[in-house]
Amino acid sequence: MPGGSAPDESTHRVAFTAQLLSTPSAAAWRTTCREVEQLGYVGISVSDHFGAQFAPVIALAAAASATERVTLGFNVLANDFRHPALLAKELTTLDVLSDGRVLAGLGAGWMHADYVETGMAFDKASVRIGRLIEAVSVLRGLWTGEPFSFAGEHYRIAGLVNRPRPVRSGGLPLLLGGGAERMLTTAGALADVVGIALDNRSGLAGAPAASASSTAASTRDKLTWIRAGAAAAGRPMPPVSVRVLTVQITNQRRRAATELGRAFGLDAASLLESPHALVGTTEQIVDDLLARRADYGFDRYVVSQAVVHDLAPVVAALAAAS
Repeated sequence: MPGGSAPDESTHRVAFTAQLLSTPSAAAWRTTCREVEQLGYVGISVSDHFGAQFAPVIALAAAASATERVTLGFNVLANDFRHPALLAKELTTLDVLSDGRVLAGLGAGWMHADYVETGMAFDKASVRIGRLIEAVSVLRGLWTGEPFSFAGEHYRIAGLVNRPRPVRSGGLPLLLGGGAERMLTTAGALADVVGIALDNRSGLAGAPAASASSTAASTRDKLTWIRAGAAAAGRPMPPVSVRVLTVQITNQRRRAATELGRAFGLDAASLLESPHALVGTTEQIVDDLLARRADYGFDRYVVSQAVVHDLAPVVAALAAAS
């Protein structure tokens, strides 16, 4: 069953989280985190790969000390990289140190290179998702703060008590992210928030199948899977967060969409319709976002560190319109 309540990141408006990678120094990281908060973003998130980025939990601990209001989230932690008992403790510690601002985010792991380069077994998706489902049970059991035992196929816990307790009595809210049917059906059944990503079953970043899954039609399929998972679990559909993959502020909307579309294997019209793309003037992008809220119900988006300042006028315009 779902745990903590999803943070009200949207406050009934279209709202943005900035996904940060790294900075050259500690001072620059603190400055960047403060700027994100001052620009009106509602959250800071980090991803989880073995590339040139900060380690996620440590990075958000530093972000917590530099900020006061933003949600601190993971988009998403790869379940295979950490035992859930250790992760439960790390995240409740971060929750206490941030005064209850953590949005836990978890996925099954998808990037093949992460596994090859570290010598971890890249099991088939059904095994990785099965591990993730057990990990969710372990996390939520430990977040009660009571003695917890679990005997599953992948994890065993014997009377463990997790300390510190989460700030919120229901435990941490949990985002589950993915882009393929089984993962999104699982997320619909279990998550407090569902993060919609591309279909990365190939394990390769930028694969054609992943780009093809960014279209409006693919997005509707993903929402159908989430609804099906929620219905099977006898619960309402959870809120959805969308990862934005391309942003360009321009008064040459069609030309920019044509050029950007080539990278995604999409024509200009398909790129402009994609919820993963924001292209046009500030006014055009605001209109697109409001239309997508009406059409899909989307009011939570995650954007890259590189476009935080470019998108600031859109963030401000949407805040003023709420």
